[in-house]
Amino acid sequence: MIKKLNKDKASIVATIKDTPYVVSKDGRVFRELKPTVIQERHYYNVVIEGVLRRIPKTQLIADAANV
Repeated sequence: MIKKLNKDKASIVATIKDTPYVVSKDGRVFRELKPTVIQERHYYNVVIEGVLRRIPKTQLIADAANV
């Protein structure tokens, strides 16, 4: 059975002092990803299935919209 995730925006309620982490309203902890710029294109380094991958910003946004 496939369960769709709740698509509500995560609202940030607190930041953890002296760290790059923030806490959302539902209690999840996030870290902001900083882009890598190569030839004027933005990429993000993301670990997917245990493998570090460099994904273009446009692909990351498109994939996130399909979830």
